[in-house]
Amino acid sequence: MPRSIRNFWLTAHIDGSRSPWASGPRSRDGGFTLEVFCRDRGAVTGPLRITGRCRDGRLSLDVEDGGRRLFSKTTQR
Repeated sequence: MPRSIRNFWLTAHIDGSRSPWASGPRSRDGGFTLEVFCRDRGAVTGPLRITGRCRDGRLSLDVEDGGRRLFSKTTQR
C-alpha cells in the first residue's frame, strides 16, 4: 500500500500481467466503480459490482451482486 493513500485505493494482481495494477481517484472527493464478470458454461455472468463514493463528507463502500447488496460500509473521511 502506498504511504499517501487517497480516499480509496485499489490494487489488482492478475495472472499473466507483468505488474500489479494499482490506482485511486484523483480528487479528494472522487469515487470508483469496479465490475467483475465471469463465464458460466459459455455465458457471461455478473457483474459483481464494488462501488466507493464520497457523500456529505462520508465514504461509502458497497458490494452488489446482480443488484442485491452483499456488503455496505460507511466511514468518516
